[in-house]
Amino acid sequence: MDISRVKGVGFKIINVHCLIDVSIMMCFIFFAPFPLLPYYPELMASVVFYIFVFMFLSSFRKSKSDLTCQYFIHVNMAWSMTVLVITLGGGISLSAVELVFVLSISIGFSFWRWLLSIAIVKWDGSYRNKVIIIGDTEIGHSIASELISRKGSFGLNLIGMYDDRLRNGSGGHYLFNDIEFGDVNRAIEKSRENKIRHVYIALPVEETINIKNIITKLSDSTVRVYIVPDFSIYNLIRPRWGRIGDVSTLSIHDTPFGFRASFLKRIEDILLSSIIITLISPLLLAIGIGVKFSSPGPIIFKQHRYGIDGEKIVVWKFRTMKVMEDGGVIKQVTKNDSRLTKFGSLIRRISFDELPQFFNVLQGSMSIVGPRPHAVAHNEEYRGIINRYMLRHSVKPGITGWAQINGCRGETDSIDKMERRVEYDLAYINRWSFLLDIKIILTTIIYGFTDDKAY
Repeated sequence: MDISRVKGVGFKIINVHCLIDVSIMMCFIFFAPFPLLPYYPELMASVVFYIFVFMFLSSFRKSKSDLTCQYFIHVNMAWSMTVLVITLGGGISLSAVELVFVLSISIGFSFWRWLLSIAIVKWDGSYRNKVIIIGDTEIGHSIASELISRKGSFGLNLIGMYDDRLRNGSGGHYLFNDIEFGDVNRAIEKSRENKIRHVYIALPVEETINIKNIITKLSDSTVRVYIVPDFSIYNLIRPRWGRIGDVSTLSIHDTPFGFRASFLKRIEDILLSSIIITLISPLLLAIGIGVKFSSPGPIIFKQHRYGIDGEKIVVWKFRTMKVMEDGGVIKQVTKNDSRLTKFGSLIRRISFDELPQFFNVLQGSMSIVGPRPHAVAHNEEYRGIINRYMLRHSVKPGITGWAQINGCRGETDSIDKMERRVEYDLAYINRWSFLLDIKIILTTIIYGFTDDKAY
C-alpha cells in the first residue's frame, strides 16, 4: 500500500471514527457507576462539540507522523477541551471522581483506535509489502529516508535502490547501508520474479524516454508502479493539487489561506488586535500627544504600500520624520538620519511607531503576522532585482513576521539583506500555521522592542 493511501485511510474513515466515538460515549453515560443521565442534554451538546473539535484538529494532521499517535493526541485534546467547556461553560458541577471518570472516556476512544490501526495493517496485506526505488536521486533519497525511518508507520519494507548511474559514482550507497543497490535491469528482474510489490520511479524529469521504457518493461509483471516527480526544481510555495473537470493540476505558487484557514486567520486578527488596541489605548494617546508637541505636522503618517495580491493599501504609522515621503523615490531611513525628529527617533527604536497598524489589521488590509509591507517605490525597485520577490504578496502584510524575529529589521542597505528577508517571508508562507503565528507574536513581545537595527 502506498504512503498516500495509508494516510488516506485515516481521512476516509474519519466520519466512522466519530460515530464509534459517540457510541462509546453513550455506553459510558448509560453504564456509569453514578448517575450521569441528569446531565443528558449537556452531554449530548458535548458530543456535537467533540465531533467538531476532533475534525478540526484532524485537519492539521501531519503526514510524517504515526497515525495512531496522532489520533491519540487529537482524541485526548478534543475530549479534554469538551469536558472543560461543559463543566465551566455548561454549568455542570461534577465531583472529582465523576470528573476523572468523564475524562477517562478518552481512554476508551484511544483503545479502539489502537485496535483499528492494527486491523488496518491486517486487513490490507499490501501494507507490509516490499518496495524498491528506481532512481539514485535526491528525491529518491528522500523517499528512502522516509520509508526506512518510519517503517512502522507506513508498513512498507524498502529492499533496494536501482539506477544505471550507480556505475558513475552516484551516492545512495553511501547513505543507506542495509538495502541492495544495482542497475535498472536488476530491478526489472526482481519485479518479474514477483519478489516486489511496489516500484517508485524517482528519475529526473529530463529522462522521460527512459522512464517510459522502464514502465513498459515493468508492465510485464504484477508490480504497482508509481512515478515520483521531483517538484523541488520548481521552488514550490504551498503547492496544492486541484482538478478542472477530469484534468489534474498542481499549483506551483499558492497561498496557505483557503477558505477555512483564511477565516481562522481573520478571527485571530480581529480578536487579538481588538484586545491589543484596548490595552494600549492610553499608550496610543500618550504617543500621539508626544508626536503632536514634538514637531509640527500630523500625528499619523499615511503611506501607500503593497498588500495582498499586490494591491495598494494605505498603512498608518505615527509620524517620526520631518518629511512625508510617499512618491516614486523614497530614501530609506538610516542611522542618525537628520530627517528624524527626536521623539520620532525614540519611538522608532522600540517600534512604537508601528502601533497604529493594529487599526489596519481591524480594517482587514493587514494581518498581525505576515511579511512586512514596503513602500511602493521600494517594491518596484526590488521586484526587478530579487527573484520571487512579489510572491511575498500572496498573503496579507503583517505588523511583525518571521523575518523580523530572525533579525531582518531596519535598513536594507544591500541586496543580500533584502534577499534574506524575502527568504524568511517565503518560508513563513510555506510553513504557516496558527501555532507559528502565536510563536511569532510571543517572540515579538519578548524580544521585538530591543533590536539595535531599528532606528
